[in-house]
Amino acid sequence: MNNASGNLRLTLSPRLGELTRVRTELDRYLRGGLLPDSTRNTLLVVAEEVLINIVRYGSCDETSDTIEVKVDRESTVVHMEFIDS
Repeated sequence: MNNASGNLRLTLSPRLGELTRVRTELDRYLRGGLLPDSTRNTLLVVAEEVLINIVRYGSCDETSDTIEVKVDRESTVVHMEFIDS
């Protein structure tokens, strides 16, 4: 979800089915900035790869754990953070 300060915060279940939601929300968020399409597409692939690795190889439990995705954008600088708990 976007907020007034220009951040994106998502809380996900540790399931591969959440990738579509992340891709949609992240793409929408990144389109609001000054990033070239090639950079935006690269960031979408990076997010997807990180999340796949967390789900497949992390120690998350589908029923009780979550993955938080935090994205901050300032002009052409993007910071992405992925937290599994």
